Amino acid sequence: MYLKNKTKIAIFGDGKWCHLLLKRALSDKTVEIVFVCGRYKLDDELLKISKKNKLIFLRPKKVNSKNFYNVISKINTDICISMSYDQIFKKKILNLYKDKIFNCHAGLLPFYRGRNVLNWVLINGEKYYGVTFHAVDKTIDTGDILLQKKIKIEKKWQYKDILKSAFINCSSICYEGIKLIQKGKFKLIKQSSISKKSSYFRKRVKGDEILDVRLNAQKIINFVKALSYPGPFARVRYKKSKIFLHSASSKIINAQNYSIGEIVKKNQKMFIFFTSDKKLIQINKWSSDKKIDLKVGDKIT
Repeated sequence: MYLKNKTKIAIFGDGKWCHLLLKRALSDKTVEIVFVCGRYKLDDELLKISKKNKLIFLRPKKVNSKNFYNVISKINTDICISMSYDQIFKKKILNLYKDKIFNCHAGLLPFYRGRNVLNWVLINGEKYYGVTFHAVDKTIDTGDILLQKKIKIEKKWQYKDILKSAFINCSSICYEGIKLIQKGKFKLIKQSSISKKSSYFRKRVKGDEILDVRLNAQKIINFVKALSYPGPFARVRYKKSKIFLHSASSKIINAQNYSIGEIVKKNQKMFIFFTSDKKLIQINKWSSDKKIDLKVGDKIT
């Protein structure tokens, strides 16, 4: 594919990564945004950018519906970009945009396919996360790869930090992919050529924020990081109350043989509890659903 004239691009997306890409594409004189398609649950900022630049803005409840197909089939399009879009393209749309649909995924494919992969990366204690720009096919995150970047996860990163990094890197890699397509200077790579193995992670749902205090110290720290702001926060129980853990760190102390989840030290700002691998976790910041009086010797569950 070599695109000689102004490249007509359709963007299906949501979130800050999409906002950054759209703004960059709008500043590129070789690109024409023919329409923007947002999630049905409205992204106000995406709509605002589209309106400001007098772009066609679409928001179908069902992306594969006949009505939506009739609308987009009349719009001449060279490339379709999907970025954090929450609906799956079916056969009719895939055929309409044959070899033209590309997705930007915040995971190192063929690993970390699926949803909420940045949370899962932190939960699993990975040292790197990735961004993959790939062709879209009939199954989820399995298409041939055009570009991929591996990014180091800094030790102190919380969820907000990896998100910030991903916003920048996803929009940047996606734009770089567009430029390569325009020039025809790219080669698609089969995911199976990277690894015969793969992994898929499901969407995280309500209830997944509950922390199992029986985990070892490092897994607890990883979990608290992954669910930190702007996530729902890792949650434990204290008697009849809920405690939300905002940040945690390992406390290097010669721990005695306390019970798992037992609070061994506390003050107004933090508390320390005992873990299954006989280490201590310091909760540096926390909140609760009601006023509580934590006491040394009590247990969280």
